[in-house]
Amino acid sequence: MKAIILPVLLSFLCLNIQAQVNINPCAQLTDIHVVVLGSSTAAGTGPSTVDSAWVNRYRDYLQAINPQSQVTNLAIGGTTTYHIMPSWFVPPSGRPSTNPNNNVTQAINLGADAIIINMPSNDAANGFGLTEQMHNFIAIANAADSAGIPVWVCTTQPKNFSPAAQAVQTSVRDSILSHFGNFAVDFWTGIADTNDDILPLYDSGDGTHLSTEGHSVLVSRMINEEIPNILADTATTTDYVLSQIYLEHTSICGDSNTLFHAVIGNIGPSDSDSTTVVFYTLDNNSGLLSSQSVFMASPIPVCHLDTVSLLINTYNGVNYDLQAYLSNNNANKSNDTSQVASIYTIGHPTITPFNDTVCVGDTSILRAFGTQPSDTVVWYDAPVGGSIVGFGNQFMLTNLRASQTYYPEVVRGNLHFDESLSTTSTTSTHWNGVMFDLVVLDTITLDSLSTKLNTLGPQTVVAYSRAGSHVGYENNAGAWTIWGTAATNVHTAGAFYSLDYPDKVLFPNDTLGIYLHLQNGSSKLSYLATGNPLMYSNSKLKIIGGSGVSHTFGTTFTPRNWRGEIFYHHGFNPTGDCNTTRLAAHAVVSMPSLDLGPDTLLYQNQSLLLQGTDFINYAWNDNSIGNQLLVDSSNTVLGNNLFWLSASNQYGCMVRDSILITFSINTGRNQIELEELEYSIFPNPSLGNIQLKTSNHQALTLYLFTSDGSLIRQLKSTPNQSIDLSDLAKGVYFISLNQEGKQEIKKLVLY
Repeated sequence: MKAIILPVLLSFLCLNIQAQVNINPCAQLTDIHVVVLGSSTAAGTGPSTVDSAWVNRYRDYLQAINPQSQVTNLAIGGTTTYHIMPSWFVPPSGRPSTNPNNNVTQAINLGADAIIINMPSNDAANGFGLTEQMHNFIAIANAADSAGIPVWVCTTQPKNFSPAAQAVQTSVRDSILSHFGNFAVDFWTGIADTNDDILPLYDSGDGTHLSTEGHSVLVSRMINEEIPNILADTATTTDYVLSQIYLEHTSICGDSNTLFHAVIGNIGPSDSDSTTVVFYTLDNNSGLLSSQSVFMASPIPVCHLDTVSLLINTYNGVNYDLQAYLSNNNANKSNDTSQVASIYTIGHPTITPFNDTVCVGDTSILRAFGTQPSDTVVWYDAPVGGSIVGFGNQFMLTNLRASQTYYPEVVRGNLHFDESLSTTSTTSTHWNGVMFDLVVLDTITLDSLSTKLNTLGPQTVVAYSRAGSHVGYENNAGAWTIWGTAATNVHTAGAFYSLDYPDKVLFPNDTLGIYLHLQNGSSKLSYLATGNPLMYSNSKLKIIGGSGVSHTFGTTFTPRNWRGEIFYHHGFNPTGDCNTTRLAAHAVVSMPSLDLGPDTLLYQNQSLLLQGTDFINYAWNDNSIGNQLLVDSSNTVLGNNLFWLSASNQYGCMVRDSILITFSINTGRNQIELEELEYSIFPNPSLGNIQLKTSNHQALTLYLFTSDGSLIRQLKSTPNQSIDLSDLAKGVYFISLNQEGKQEIKKLVLY
């Protein structure tokens, strides 16, 4: 068994499998070596890509638990149980000899911690019956057991066989399950139909090998065997290990309930010593380091886990580095400190809208602001749904005649959709350069890419592109255009590194050939060699495998499949990454009103107080600026006196009104006579031609005044006579009618 090592895992690899197994800390901290013996299924025949084969996926699973774990695949197509027998085995006459490079002896020599045997159907296809198959399985298991290595034996698998061969298959299946018990792995149930043939979903098409979906079932069955837990080592004394840290309730915008979890495991005997988890938080914006301690009240049993959590408010945007540390009396301190986890959030925006009040016909400017200069204000014409009517901190409305309301919303982040398309990570070859094609299905903008680099130290990756496929142009440098160069520092060989090149806009049905090579001719990136080019796609983009091409359009190998991820954006996303609710912003039209009252008659011993209210500025016809004007004999003359007021409110909106006051020295009897003088103007308002209507048919004297009291015309007229005033400007006028000492004043509107 291997010695315990101490990796700290931030997260497990996300696999497309259904198995749900709890891995204990002892297993996480133990690297294991699993050797697979088998035939074409274990070798990877059947799935659409080799990455989907169950052995490769099981390798990914084990290395997600502990990166130092290994899976060695000795499977070869056509292998039978005789081929994997111990090297000392002498087969009966007419039976195959053992293969010393791919048998159980080789697995033992490779230092296997566990052996998995996957022999689906070749024995039955070769006419080997139940007895000899079980004899071989048991002999192989005994050989491994003598070396202290546990063996898991997979059952036979369904195949579209003859009835006789099917009978052998099912009898071997049942015997494996019965004899090997907990070390038997069911590769039959749920894959076979009622006739013991392969279900169509799981058939790769040849009636023998399983499809990608079928291999998903196989890897799930293997994961459920919990081999890492079974093989896990334990320490001789209590040893608390900071096994894992991870974050929960996270988003790019931030969350007030983000949790920083520290998973602590015990890989030794339990004791009662206390342990405290110390959480460190480094604020990268301020440089401040803070800590918070959490006491663990209960001891953790051997190979068990406990989780301690710290609540972090990331709602308003943070840039933190987080780390956890165990404080206890354990002798081994090398596994008490976690790696550093970083969390960056842009924070939720807030919105502050400002209303605007203007006069009729003026321009209104509504304003709204977020909390950061990079925030975008989007203006809508409705509180929910509706249409976008503008962008920016200001929204202008010209020639405003009536009050209106609009609804700003603050958006943080890009106003487009960010997506990516990745290949799988499996690689087989290290070479200086690689070519591949992108086929575009929708309008997109390429932002950057990541690729797998295999040479340590500072590296520069040169990128070329061409309109159209790379095929046929692998060695034609003149057919390519330099896209850019990107520098990075490779700390881990075989890891993915981000490369930023100038944005490139692509349109539907475009094909873009891409060539990446290391600037240093001896440096290498990694890709996958396969029999056919592989394709990866989504609704926007396809990545089609291509060729390995050495430094500056050199030696070419094909097909070779690039390993990496393409980052791009597309479309219009009005809500960005984070957005506020919409709030109302009102553009209000101020319409002040002013009424000095009806035109009136006063006598010399009378007065009238004219008054305007709720205004800021006042301008009377006599140049006074108060809000009141007293009208009496001191500021009037006998006869007609026109008074007017211009006023403006706090928004600068002007309003004007006038009143005609007639002062008389008539007696009370004459007052009655004045009141008896009645006439009307028709039409009123008028385009310019009017008639005077009265029951009195005597001659009349007519005085015409402007609204500011200026006499502009004096006429003699008889009742019902047409009077032409069409030469006058549009506006408000006053007509004073005098007849035999009687007087009456009326307002006339010309339009």
